[in-house]
Amino acid sequence: NGLSYTYYERISAMTGCPTVLGWKTHEWLWQSSGKTDYPDICAEREADIETIYTSNDTELVKSLVKKYNIDYIYVGRLENEKYEETVNDGLIRTLGQVVFPAENGSESDSQSGYLVKINF
Repeated sequence: NGLSYTYYERISAMTGCPTVLGWKTHEWLWQSSGKTDYPDICAEREADIETIYTSNDTELVKSLVKKYNIDYIYVGRLENEKYEETVNDGLIRTLGQVVFPAENGSESDSQSGYLVKINF
């Protein structure tokens, strides 16, 4: 997730696949019920997304993937920039099958992006 009117949420927007949390300002407005503070549900989801991308705890990441019924995880340039190169590629790749680029592609270069289909 990221700020509104940026390339964050590009995968969800272009595919129609649901996302855990959309553009930050939009979600803030939709979830706020008139409050000015950032809604708890948004803060919780934002923290959970960061944990999925950066944690070393496989069981915690799996529990969050199950909690949100996540089918795919995408990692590309923006994700690496957002989490300051702390994306745990090794753990994310163990959660399923890399379906983009194809498994015989250059998936070692996470800067070009890869998509994991969750298989548990």
